Amino acid sequence: MGVKGWIISLLSGLIVIMGLSVQAGVPEKVVYQGRLSRSGAAVASSQNIKVTLMDPNGVESPQIVFSSLVTLAATGEFSVLLNMPPNYDWERAAPELEIEVGGEVLTPREKINVSPYAFLAKKVAAGGVSAAAIQSGAVTDVHVSTISAAKIMLPGTASAMTVWQSTVVGQQDKIDSAKIFGIIPTVPTSHAANHGQGGADAVTLSPHQVTGRAIVSNTSGTQVVEAVSVATDTLTIKGMRGAQETSYYPLRVFGTQNPQVEQFNVRGDGQTYFKGSVGIGTSFPSERLEVTGGNLKVSGGISASTLTLTGNASAVNVNATGNLGVAGIATSGSLNVSGSASVGSLTTSGNVGIGTNSPSAKLDVRGSINFTSQKFCRVTVPNMFAFTTLVPSGWTSGTCANFMASSGGLQFQLGCIFENSFSIGGINGGIPSPNCSW
Repeated sequence: MGVKGWIISLLSGLIVIMGLSVQAGVPEKVVYQGRLSRSGAAVASSQNIKVTLMDPNGVESPQIVFSSLVTLAATGEFSVLLNMPPNYDWERAAPELEIEVGGEVLTPREKINVSPYAFLAKKVAAGGVSAAAIQSGAVTDVHVSTISAAKIMLPGTASAMTVWQSTVVGQQDKIDSAKIFGIIPTVPTSHAANHGQGGADAVTLSPHQVTGRAIVSNTSGTQVVEAVSVATDTLTIKGMRGAQETSYYPLRVFGTQNPQVEQFNVRGDGQTYFKGSVGIGTSFPSERLEVTGGNLKVSGGISASTLTLTGNASAVNVNATGNLGVAGIATSGSLNVSGSASVGSLTTSGNVGIGTNSPSAKLDVRGSINFTSQKFCRVTVPNMFAFTTLVPSGWTSGTCANFMASSGGLQFQLGCIFENSFSIGGINGGIPSPNCSW
């Protein structure tokens, strides 16, 4: 067929590449392959080639058009995939083939005579005929083929394809002009040789998402997730939408020695768990919580207690109104307050109560007071009275005629008292202390 110098000579007519209908094994996908020349010279450039199957009888589709941009090989050879409708009846339709190159229709049309079992081909590939099958009368389109797999050459390639049928069960292959759709089951050898396991490659995701599980691995021992280049936002971790906040953990970190042991997690409602110590301002905390280089501020609206410290059968809490409660501090500490009931208080007026929650004086003690390591002075009037009083540590035996002392001693600043005060019968006497204002 030809027009204006265009000449197409068939290499192999129509060839089956994939798929048989349920009716008598009629092929559903065929490849039309030919050689294009102009004025006797092979055409080796990109050409728009349109193949149209015309149905002169109108029993099937009036016409089926297959069009693609084909880059021809140096020899002018080309292939066009004819992806036929399911159960197309080739025998009833007896279609005619019309070829159009670059908008020019080549004439005349070529009638394709097809039976359900074989194609009328102008050339049969070597080894495509099974003599034994012909003799036994079991000739099918498998035993008589117009081309072999090794003869298929895609546009833009330098060699023929050797494997053109998928080895994956259920995987549909498709050859469409210069594009092949399918699955690459393994990493190409040339790529794998560039680096060992765990190497780094630039990977572009479109759209930018990973479905399922992503593993970041590097043989250097460092795993880094970093926002680079055009990234404008910080790294954001969002949980699964609609998940229960109190039972879903959008962030979980496990250990290296035992990957089943969880070291750190953040729950959906913000609750955070640390298995180890926490350092703020330090990378090596020596306690469960260590704050270095700043103050620790605790605030909140809990009425019972804002800050609570417990442990070793003791507790300290500071509530929202500024009150301090101490209970059960270990006896080895400098402060020991025990008992299930309240044993003392410090009021906002400045009064201190021991044994009472309502002190009526600056110091109100309800109960006995025991002193050790304190100096005392005893004054005795025979057959009348005797008393003992606490005295400053600077007093000596010359100050008090009957004086007792033990090592140490508590320091007191004397207030307003009567020195040597006494009362005998109705006679009162005494000398006011210089510390008195009267």
